[in-house]
Amino acid sequence: MAMNQDEADARGALLLRDAEEALQRERLQLFWTQWGPTIIGMALMLVIGTGAGVAWREWRHKKEESSTNQLMAIVSDNGAGMTDETAAKMDGTHAAIGWLVRAGTVTDVSTPEQRNEMTKYFDAAARAGDDSAWGLLARWNILRLQMDDEKADPAKLIGEFDDLARAMGNSNLASLPETDAAVIAGERLKDPEQALEYLARADKRIPRSTPMAVMIADLRHLYEIRAQQRAANTNNQRAANTNEQRAAAKPDVKEKKQ
Repeated sequence: MAMNQDEADARGALLLRDAEEALQRERLQLFWTQWGPTIIGMALMLVIGTGAGVAWREWRHKKEESSTNQLMAIVSDNGAGMTDETAAKMDGTHAAIGWLVRAGTVTDVSTPEQRNEMTKYFDAAARAGDDSAWGLLARWNILRLQMDDEKADPAKLIGEFDDLARAMGNSNLASLPETDAAVIAGERLKDPEQALEYLARADKRIPRSTPMAVMIADLRHLYEIRAQQRAANTNNQRAANTNEQRAAAKPDVKEKKQ
């Protein structure tokens, strides 16, 4: 049966959307391979065109500034030339991007020395970028490094992620620390209800049909199931306690006969 024009147009639009999504995944994978998984959140935001994408366009708008040549040289050299002296010659936005690129070259953080090195670069990016999107992304990555530390206080980390999300305001970027706060609440504190609260906040910021939205939806499904299980366990325990109390309150039948 031949398709009518509306069906053909709809199928064509679907194929174009699938092709665009595949291209986005390819770009994301390229960025991951080049700069390492530590700044994958930044890459993700660039790919789906949200908060950091705005910052990227702002940076491109500044291409005529003198610090751009230094930044391009650093990017071309995989961040190797990023030093305090170089940063002093650049504006804050460019310096922040340069330090983020430099941090992305430290792909193995299995030792305290490597973690400290990466933290040092992110800290430099946070200072240079201040309250810009790049500075806030640097602060987010610093917290993510702490998130990997099993000795870190989970409640304190959640508070710091929450503070960062509030500092990001209504930006889509705020979904990043909110999602991390949700994971800590769900996995470290075993509190699915708190996790769902943070995911609900993050979900409102992200456009539909984006990788970030899909990830948030998957996490919400997981913690909704856990919340239901915890509620059922709580109800069962209450029922068991009630039965025990009733049994304890009943007089012993044998004692009555005696």
